Amino acid sequence: MSLATCLASCGARDLISEIARHLDSANADEAQDRAISLFALLVGAMQAARAVTDLELSDRILASARSHALAIAAPPARSTRQESP
Repeated sequence: MSLATCLASCGARDLISEIARHLDSANADEAQDRAISLFALLVGAMQAARAVTDLELSDRILASARSHALAIAAPPARSTRQESP
């Protein structure tokens, strides 16, 4: 593995861990999975928005990614259903 690849991988790992640390979750694995999803969504959206030449499409890509990122980052719905005795 090249130094550049190692640095990029370590940087991504650190960033994902930081994102996971800020997510409201009782389960560390679930928070890590959500953080990976957020990271991948946002990085991909930035790359796609920069790659297209249509400014309106670029804005839509970013807006859509933002709304989906907020949904992923929101605390998971907790079941309020009470079990019967």
